[in-house]
Amino acid sequence: MKMKENTPSNPGLKPAGFVIPIRPTFDKIAALWLALKITGRTLSDIDLISRSSSDPKDSFLLEKRSNGYYLIDVGPNKYQTRGTGSAVETVCRDFNITDPVLMSLVVIANRNNQTGYLKSYKPKVDPEQGEKWEFTAPNQNRLGAQLSGGKAVRNTATMNWSVVWLLRDAYKIGWDLYEILAHVFKALDAWEIAQYDPFFDPGNISVWKLFGSPALDTLPLFSVPTLVYQLSVIGKTNDEIEQEIIFWTKVQRAVMQAKINAQEWAIKFCEPEHLYKLEEEGYLFEPTNCPGDKGVFVDGATEMQVRALFGESDDSAENQLMVAIFGKQAIAQKFGLIINHARSGNYAILPSGLSLDFVWVYNRLRGLERQIRKETPQTETLVWHLDVKGAPKRQRHQLLNGSQGWPLPASKIFPKSVIRFVRESAYFMGKRPAGEKK
Repeated sequence: MKMKENTPSNPGLKPAGFVIPIRPTFDKIAALWLALKITGRTLSDIDLISRSSSDPKDSFLLEKRSNGYYLIDVGPNKYQTRGTGSAVETVCRDFNITDPVLMSLVVIANRNNQTGYLKSYKPKVDPEQGEKWEFTAPNQNRLGAQLSGGKAVRNTATMNWSVVWLLRDAYKIGWDLYEILAHVFKALDAWEIAQYDPFFDPGNISVWKLFGSPALDTLPLFSVPTLVYQLSVIGKTNDEIEQEIIFWTKVQRAVMQAKINAQEWAIKFCEPEHLYKLEEEGYLFEPTNCPGDKGVFVDGATEMQVRALFGESDDSAENQLMVAIFGKQAIAQKFGLIINHARSGNYAILPSGLSLDFVWVYNRLRGLERQIRKETPQTETLVWHLDVKGAPKRQRHQLLNGSQGWPLPASKIFPKSVIRFVRESAYFMGKRPAGEKK
């Protein structure tokens, strides 16, 4: 195998260290991988700092940058601010990367940022192949699930094996960042080297049946089976391949079990007597301007639990498993809007599949926050963030008072006031009266 030598195209750019977001997504990890590769560095010999901030004037980040650290998609180097399509494209520009194979990662990352296509996993597989995994609900008898020793499902047709999807869920159950980085780096290494090799017959891979012998032309990039294929292409031993399979299957099992536990919690949360109590206390409500939609305040739920409260309506892998264990009715959509008050004191105001306009809620929260903190618009503390996703006509809003990936000071506003603002000032997208402030 002949591989092109990668050398720094800008030898003068040798960062003293790197700052990456907390819980970095695939785009940020790939950007770090590129920067290390082009400067001849490794994870073990750099100073790596995690800090999430989109504030271009963040004093900590500005100090680090002045000390020679390279900022990967944080502070003044956010890819949106830089006018690029991804952190990968930003790094390629800054480090003058011109190698065609490495540059092809720009197209992949930019497209994924626009569509999220790398998170999907629906290859053509043999449903009768693959290992059978058994999952159980923690209190299946109380839930009335008619299971005998749990529910066995194959790991082929029911699991999402996208590495891009799995690493995001791994963060939610507390997986170690450096372990995730190391294994995603291996996937990126295998992807790069495999580009220089001729086509390889996956039928020769002894573990191919574990994933249902998927059709190669239906596999998405950066999925576990794709990784297995590429490791075989570049001549890795069965033991080396098995170690990667063990890691990702360990993550997959842990994620699926966490989702099952969260689903059981959600079923208990939605018992009629509990919902009746919440409604009496004002924690279960209908937004005034969004008739027919139910909102609920939740105290201290995890990300997995919030997702379980929203319910699922698609044919995703985990949804199939939840139906198999709990029944279809148990996982139906329960709420259209959730206000989660985390144990840290931070809020997250999240819509389900609805496009809700939170602009006026955001303005009211910021105004009250300044009043409580005795601040002016010029001196206000960044406490609330209106997260806007999607194109102008397909926008989706979330209101975040920080998150595990982006810490902000906990709000000083009491829950009942937050609920009131959401109840009175949330609108369906495009329905906010023209006279209200933007």
